[in-house]
Amino acid sequence: MNSMTVALDVDGVLLDCDGAFCIVASHYLKKPLRVLNRAYDLGQRYGITQQDVYAVFEEMASHPQGWGGMPALQDAIAAAKKLQNNGYRIELVTAIPQKLEQMRLACLAAHDFIPDAIHCAGHHTASKKGIVEKMNPIMIVDDRLKHLYECNSVPYRVWVDHGDEQDGLEFDSTEVFRVRSLEQWVSQWFEHYHNQDNKRAVQP
Repeated sequence: MNSMTVALDVDGVLLDCDGAFCIVASHYLKKPLRVLNRAYDLGQRYGITQQDVYAVFEEMASHPQGWGGMPALQDAIAAAKKLQNNGYRIELVTAIPQKLEQMRLACLAAHDFIPDAIHCAGHHTASKKGIVEKMNPIMIVDDRLKHLYECNSVPYRVWVDHGDEQDGLEFDSTEVFRVRSLEQWVSQWFEHYHNQDNKRAVQP
């Protein structure tokens, strides 16, 4: 285990992809959108067709508030930088195509954050397990339970819960920690776990 390596998701952990999608979709479709439910499928969440979802994702490549200008979640960047400033290596594991990597890095740089590494897993349904196993981090933080459950060799698995549907999976408090934000988890980390000699995980 690399006790100073941290695996962070980006969308839903550092950046507000959902908010950005809504802004770009409203502009592209020329109508205001609102959240109808907490379905992971954005077509269901906003009541639009899958064709429109795909078109909006393409539009996000050029829209100023799309992939290159996505807003950060509150205090998330400061939390990531706190980890970095205390010697942790921050490696991003994000479910986007490789072609969007530079736009993602530019967006984070605009928020004054430079990760130590970035790994693009591909489509949003792709597994992150292989990437994370090679990293062998002390912790992984993600807003999707499926990624946390499949990475069961990581000592600290942390779910940022936005109230979204989780592919039918239920939260198991014996498996993962649940927080409302990266900032909340980082505060807990430095209060309870950072100074442990072996950093061996305790029960969530």
